[in-house]
Amino acid sequence: MASESLPVRLPMTLQQFLDYTGWEGSASQDRMTVALEHFQNTVPLGYLGQPVKDPVTPEGRSLGPTPWSVPKSSRTDRRPSGPHPRLVASRAHDRTTINLCLLMQTIDFSHPVSVWLIPKGTLLKAFHTASDPVGRPGCFFTLQQTSSGSLAIPRDQMAARVYEATCSFVALASIVADAYVDWAMNRGVSPQYQHGGGRQLYIWRPELRLRSVPTSDAARLGSAACGFQFSMKEGIARG
Repeated sequence: MASESLPVRLPMTLQQFLDYTGWEGSASQDRMTVALEHFQNTVPLGYLGQPVKDPVTPEGRSLGPTPWSVPKSSRTDRRPSGPHPRLVASRAHDRTTINLCLLMQTIDFSHPVSVWLIPKGTLLKAFHTASDPVGRPGCFFTLQQTSSGSLAIPRDQMAARVYEATCSFVALASIVADAYVDWAMNRGVSPQYQHGGGRQLYIWRPELRLRSVPTSDAARLGSAACGFQFSMKEGIARG
């Protein structure tokens, strides 16, 4: 249940978000503000405010909250981190972890966070499981040259699929943080600690802005995409 004294009300200012979550560390507040404002201006607040349920293992055992879960119980009750954390069970007075918390935790705020203009015709990439022939995209994409090993994604999600921008739009650009993947995805597999470090682009409602490109077309269009990527990184990025 969310705290009675500090209910979840969106939109939040950065200070309200920090107070609610007990976020710790030396992350740049300017970078966090860019991300927080983009999420709250782009993604429906009803979705951002939805509680995140604690998942279960394939055997049906409750995992409890992710070790990096925010909000924390208190500023003195630190969630463990690293590849082999001890589990910390939820408590009745814990504040609710919402989707906005998870989105903010995908970002490594020790690196710049910017809003990029993605020109029409840009080629981006996403990774899917090999068993998904359609390649249904989520909201996270990356650049053509980015490897799967730097995106903190599940080990079975290594089949790349290319997408072309059907219009010009803006996306939140950041560097991927380390994560316990599959902790909150409820796919029936055990969580894995994966490293980030690669470039990610968050695109809300990608089906309105991107189209899947067949492999043959992707090879033909590849040289044009490299030009777009250079202009995004050097000339159009801001924040």
